[in-house]
Amino acid sequence: MNIFTKKYFIVLFILPFIGINVIDGNILLSSASKMVVSIIGYLMLFENFNYNKNILNIKLILLVMLYSFIILFSAVINNNITMGMIYTNFVYIGFIIYINYCMKDFKNFINALNILFTLLIIYNLILAIFVKSSYMYIGYQGSQKVFVGTFESRNGISMVMIPAIAFILIRSEYIYEKVRNKDILLCFMVLIIILLSKSSTGFIVGSLLVIYVLLLKKIKIKLNINKLMSIYTIIYTQVVIFRIQETVFRGFIENTLQKNVTLTGRTLIWDFIMKIIPNSLIFGYGRNDIIAQNAIIRDVTEAHNGLLEILLCTGIIGLFVFILILLNVFKALNKSNSKISYILSMAIFLYFCIALTESAFTYTKIGFWILIIISSNIEKIIKQKDNLEYQIWKNYKIGD
Repeated sequence: MNIFTKKYFIVLFILPFIGINVIDGNILLSSASKMVVSIIGYLMLFENFNYNKNILNIKLILLVMLYSFIILFSAVINNNITMGMIYTNFVYIGFIIYINYCMKDFKNFINALNILFTLLIIYNLILAIFVKSSYMYIGYQGSQKVFVGTFESRNGISMVMIPAIAFILIRSEYIYEKVRNKDILLCFMVLIIILLSKSSTGFIVGSLLVIYVLLLKKIKIKLNINKLMSIYTIIYTQVVIFRIQETVFRGFIENTLQKNVTLTGRTLIWDFIMKIIPNSLIFGYGRNDIIAQNAIIRDVTEAHNGLLEILLCTGIIGLFVFILILLNVFKALNKSNSKISYILSMAIFLYFCIALTESAFTYTKIGFWILIIISSNIEKIIKQKDNLEYQIWKNYKIGD
């Protein structure tokens, strides 16, 4: 199985899961490639479960499996289970197991991610500058055109590219212990792509992540995941529940950002969800078209809020298990005092900010789940780095 954790296998195996329209447009190719990767993931689990549990983060895998079971169970009791849903849960759990297995050689894994996203960033920037076709630019808000590039939608760009910025910066710190100029340039290219997609939230979030990492050594107050998620809880309640954007920030949103205070109708969807949730509180409504059926906003089928999406589909049971997954991750991050753990913490916090207005926690949002897997394995990753540095020092001393 070790051959499948080689750098270029990792690149090939992650590629079908990113959400590239050329691959996803070929259903047979997309489905078959995802199935192959997931089967390899399950084989890795069976091979190592009894013999070497240290390679796999079994606790995280079991929690993810439980979460997946609740998704399917909710769909069954709501009579909206489909073969597509079963397939999606099966392949993405296998994928998560595979990524978890790759943590045994994190330097190799993060180098593979860097190759993949560097190619993706450069290719999309070339498309944005030189290819002005309707395939790359889609209509948005009347005659305005926005860039989608190789992605399925403009909203999907930020959910791929924000984690990409994190991976670039983590690699730079992990291998070189500094942010190199070429990595800053890559991050700048990502921000241009996000800007062309007209995602103001994505651009702000991406910029904040880069600035935070660049200033991290100079900042005396380190923001761990507990502090950041406390801040997020305040932001979430103010935006989603108390609607501070409709009062305090109305002028800024309407005049400066040229947006409406309903966040393009999102608050109408949230109100509808919070109204119907008590009717199916325990296990939710499964993955159905309840939003579209009630015609809240034309052609909209998602909650456009990560946590509300989970609550709608799986009820408080599903939300509880998802929170358990997060607590497992936060516990691991809090044990580490490394710069990488602070980068991961900020990346997760900022991704959660995107999830205020997007359904950003589904299995198909693999950038988020890779961040979760790396974070849950942070202790193992730092030990690998320390061992590598010790080996380099030892070889240097022997050479003397």
